[in-house]
Amino acid sequence: RELARRFHPDLGGGDGERAYRTSIMAAVNEAYANNDLETLRDLAGEPDPAAILERTASRSAPLRRLQERLHACQRRQRKVVRQLQALRQETSARLWRRAMVVEAGGGHWWEEVARELAAEAARLRADLETWQTESGRQ
Repeated sequence: RELARRFHPDLGGGDGERAYRTSIMAAVNEAYANNDLETLRDLAGEPDPAAILERTASRSAPLRRLQERLHACQRRQRKVVRQLQALRQETSARLWRRAMVVEAGGGHWWEEVARELAAEAARLRADLETWQTESGRQ
């Protein structure tokens, strides 16, 4: 809803602003229909129509190209930040960070994993023995 309020074409002043709002609004509608939260987040980072109007009003073609390039870089940066956040949540990334912490502290990650697995196996054996003992009493 916020994106619709921000980019609705009926709120556009001139033809250029209306065209920009229409293209963004079409992308918003498509992303919403596909339940594509990543695209909706990316669209939320799009510049306000007033900023686009200012960019298109610039008489200097080199300045306009630089502003467009800056906008493209900002869009790419937002996407990379989201990808990095997603990668940090993956199991392999968490394991890698844990290994780095252990090794930075002078430990050996594989030895720590082996100790943890041995402790877990011992706990499971004890649970199994308890279960077998309790089952034998009945």
